[in-house]
Amino acid sequence: MFFPEKINIKKNYKVLEIGPGNTPFYKSNVLLEKKFTKEEFDKQTGLTGGDSFGKKIIYYSGDTFPFSDHEFDYVICSHVLEHIPMEKIHIFISEISRVASKGYIEIPLYSYELLYNLDVHMSYINVDENNKLYFFNKEANHESQKYKDLRKIFQGNGLLGRIVGNNEDLFISGFEWRGGIDFEILKTIEDLKRVKNIDFTSILLKENYIKSILKKTNATRFKQAIFNRFGIRMK
Repeated sequence: MFFPEKINIKKNYKVLEIGPGNTPFYKSNVLLEKKFTKEEFDKQTGLTGGDSFGKKIIYYSGDTFPFSDHEFDYVICSHVLEHIPMEKIHIFISEISRVASKGYIEIPLYSYELLYNLDVHMSYINVDENNKLYFFNKEANHESQKYKDLRKIFQGNGLLGRIVGNNEDLFISGFEWRGGIDFEILKTIEDLKRVKNIDFTSILLKENYIKSILKKTNATRFKQAIFNRFGIRMK
């Protein structure tokens, strides 16, 4: 979770957290996890470990949550929506707002996926200024392949985490909702870009990044990758 300071939970709230993996929020009371094999769990979370959180964990097979309407005061869903198959998005989001009237959502944006291209993520997601979520089926577009060479270089130099960490709001979005969650599934990648499209050139060509990369042995490859992707020739 990148923005825990955005979460406002009162002392007496009963809090559900969906898909906490190995890192549940400290104010969560009940944890909801999908039933995975250990191998699937490790792949989905990128971590290993057990479920000894000292909190109640409920496992379910998907679709309807095993809770009554408004059973909770608040529900946290952090870095989970991108793992949901596109055909399940409608029911998953409706279930979140069924079991609580408010909560917190955090997701990696489309820009994040271009840099990481995680195979366990099912969709590209953007969020507008009104906190409306927009989804596009990742399998329907291979946009992230255009960044393949850059990803290899950044990973080799250990710069991916630094780029995202220094520009969190451009790659991650977190917000509280109340009363319902507005969302839309889009038909084209162009529609998704119109919601929020990051200017990578202004980020990747920052002086501190360039100096770090040019000290490495693959400076020529980096220059060529920048030119191939953005048409910018570096001296």
